[in-house]
Amino acid sequence: KEPQVIEPIQIVKTKNEAAVVLPVTTTMSELPRVMGPAINELMKAVKDQDLKPTSAWWNHYTQMGKTWVFDLGMTTSKKVKATGRVKAGSLPAATVARTIYTGPYERLHEAWAAFDDAIVAAGHEKGGEIWEVYFKGPDKVSDSEKFQTELNRVLTKVASTTTKKKPAKKKPATKKKPATKKKPATKKKPAKKKPAK
Repeated sequence: KEPQVIEPIQIVKTKNEAAVVLPVTTTMSELPRVMGPAINELMKAVKDQDLKPTSAWWNHYTQMGKTWVFDLGMTTSKKVKATGRVKAGSLPAATVARTIYTGPYERLHEAWAAFDDAIVAAGHEKGGEIWEVYFKGPDKVSDSEKFQTELNRVLTKVASTTTKKKPAKKKPATKKKPATKKKPATKKKPAKKKPAK
């Protein structure tokens, strides 16, 4: 199956949002192993501090390559007290391209490739910063094909949109005045001949 981008690309201006985060540095191969303990540690801090998160959990990536650096987090309006690896953080204010991918986490790299291709095809310029919001995962559905992940890519430039010109308003046609009827030509009376003397 092809990765499903179930929504058209949206261009969104995000606001800086306060969050509770747990910084992670790992490699792609080690990611599945470190995520479980990291999520458990984050959720324990959320529960212990009664932070009442206002979002699903997310990964905000600032470096990807041989080493992956990201914040695992959730937005919250409450003040976060640093404990263990958990601390206060944020999601940035930025202009981003956004869509939602439906499918297993193992195919997220394919979804990102399709998403990035669509961004470029639309004329936008990609930045390096991304984040994924895990709206629907194993905690909500058992079928991984139904997992839903919001993909966000910071843009360095948004394609200019061409505004359609409004059609010029037609001036109402001026009614022509009816032509004035010509008066019928008056026949000239024949001149009277004077009688000869």
